[in-house]
Amino acid sequence: MSEKLTFASERTPSEPGLLLPWKVLIVDDDEEVHAITTLALRNFRFDGRPLTFLHSYSGADGETTMRNNPDTALCLLDVVMETDHAGLDLAEIIRTRLNNTFTRIVLRTGQPGQAPEETIIADYDINDYKEKTELTRSKLHTLLYSCLRSYRDILSLDRSRQGLERILSASIHLQKKTFLPDFALGILEQISAILSPDEDALYALCEGIAAQDQAGKLTVVAGTGVYHTKVGVAVTQLLPEGVRAFIDSTELGYHSQYMDNAYLCLYRPNNLHLSLLFLKGLAPQNPIERHLLEVFCQNALTAFENLALRLEQEDVHPD
Repeated sequence: MSEKLTFASERTPSEPGLLLPWKVLIVDDDEEVHAITTLALRNFRFDGRPLTFLHSYSGADGETTMRNNPDTALCLLDVVMETDHAGLDLAEIIRTRLNNTFTRIVLRTGQPGQAPEETIIADYDINDYKEKTELTRSKLHTLLYSCLRSYRDILSLDRSRQGLERILSASIHLQKKTFLPDFALGILEQISAILSPDEDALYALCEGIAAQDQAGKLTVVAGTGVYHTKVGVAVTQLLPEGVRAFIDSTELGYHSQYMDNAYLCLYRPNNLHLSLLFLKGLAPQNPIERHLLEVFCQNALTAFENLALRLEQEDVHPD
């Protein structure tokens, strides 16, 4: 039977505004091992996030728990349980049957002769192999730092890969859109898909207006989330206080600014044109994601500007 144990000091997903805990699964048929491990790690934090423990007492039970919790960061896995190789079987199941290559797996054994370390490391996709007697509180903390850091970085790389795939896919479909509002909305939808499905975003534009008046004349061309119905509204009515000074900058080129839970990127190609992207409800997790966001937004604003100029020329010189 699987049992979830969460210490009172831990932050849980049900508490709004707090960071989600790292899931750590302990698979061991010895209840004392569960108790000692959770006690030793009760105040552990990594990247500001606590731990929440999942408990299984057999290999079969561990498979069920992993199937129901694919976002488990670390599995501390006993080798000998209902059989002499139950832990090894579960490790193979996690990697092959469940196709989970992200969860870090650390084998623990009280009978090292049953599973020679060199053979296990060579034949199984595991991340570490420890004898239970060597896992003191200090070494457990060291192990957790190493495994969670690895898990975090793997997830970050995978998110970046998915984001790049979506960008490449989006570029094909967005080229088919010819009208600026439709094109802008497509870009905003792709940014949301890449970063966060709960994101609110808007694209605003002003043309033929002197630089000192541009902030007040920027109006929404397209929006998602809460900004979906704000087309035609001045951005100064929608954006946080203090943004106007940033928008009123007379410098040409790209300029961006991170603020509380939001990102602002503007492009001023000349003194009469200004376009702006505002993304609310996102938090890039690392430098790679920040860089991808900045590059994508700059390219999007360039595409918007080129399309706007093309439409302007078509209006002046219709076929």
